[in-house]
Amino acid sequence: MRKSLSLLLSLVGFLDSLYLLWVYISPFRPLACLGTGCDAVRASAYARFAGYPVPLYGVLAYSVLVLLILAEPLAPTRFVRVLNYGLAGIAAAGVLFSGYLTYLEAFVIHAWCVWCIVSALAITLVFVLSLSDLRQPPSAVESRAARARAIQRLIIVIIAMGVGLPAFRVLSRHGELPPVHPPSPETLRERLVRPDSHIIGNPRAPVTVVEFGDFSCPACGQVEAVMEEVRARYATRARFVFRQFPLTEIHPHSEEAAEASECAAAQGKFWEAVKKLYTWQEDLSDDALKQYAAQLGLDQNQFDRCLTGGSMQDRVRRDLDDGFALGVRATPTFFIGRRMVEGPLSIDQFSQLIDSELASRQPTRGEATESPSRVPSSP
Repeated sequence: MRKSLSLLLSLVGFLDSLYLLWVYISPFRPLACLGTGCDAVRASAYARFAGYPVPLYGVLAYSVLVLLILAEPLAPTRFVRVLNYGLAGIAAAGVLFSGYLTYLEAFVIHAWCVWCIVSALAITLVFVLSLSDLRQPPSAVESRAARARAIQRLIIVIIAMGVGLPAFRVLSRHGELPPVHPPSPETLRERLVRPDSHIIGNPRAPVTVVEFGDFSCPACGQVEAVMEEVRARYATRARFVFRQFPLTEIHPHSEEAAEASECAAAQGKFWEAVKKLYTWQEDLSDDALKQYAAQLGLDQNQFDRCLTGGSMQDRVRRDLDDGFALGVRATPTFFIGRRMVEGPLSIDQFSQLIDSELASRQPTRGEATESPSRVPSSP
């Protein structure tokens, strides 16, 4: 009975963590929650641990717990004790990790996530039940009874999935996206343009045009030809900045392509790489990226070490985090002076916005320090 209850609790924790993981891997997915605490936790710096979404660890831990409980009736008696210790050990680690996350929610983030609390309660109860199992030495079970236990537990899994997966589908269609507030002047000053951002044009120009782009994004590829003309037309009156915003959920090769452009930048050919990647965005596979590097005249060995070694992952991730903090949710997104514009623009639209900004200000340094207004793009 205790193992069946532990199995049920593990399945609850698994489905809970799976739903959170589904939400955490994309900022465009709504999160169903009581209150706003879940959004606050999701948007915090603690939503990731060692570079991965925190719910991923829950999915992995609960998966192992479920497998251990399913395997126990069919295991030889001498191995049952080992399985029980494994179950208790993983549950204990889960309790400690959940305790750490609960501490962060209570004293650092100052917000409570209902889904996190459910997971914490589930893993705590599994740990308590596992301790009870360890107090009793395993006894031999007749094979027919062992098979009956295994079938019973498998039925529990089937029922839980039969209830949980439809609930998952319902939740995925409800909830709300985290509210996007205009970034503060401090956020703009710190995160819109970094000291090492890729800049072309007049570095002291009064107007800055920042693009958050994804090399796999068709709209970004289409607008690149427009951007080339705009950059040429305003070469002395504006500075142009490119920031990475790979949408990996819908474009699986986008992050690696972003890293490849940064590897090209390490050899002084970032903007050449931008043009190449947008021109050939239909194929951004690993082999294709290496071929493009050769066509750009890059040192192939240096490029390969940079790309395969993942040395640019943190830089791309920083651009992505800055974009989220600034309210970017789609590509391409442009910041033109004080205006935030989503979607591709024509040359005339760019000219109108840039000319407007030039007319409204005198050349100053640190121009992007005012909260932008979101301007919808024209169809």
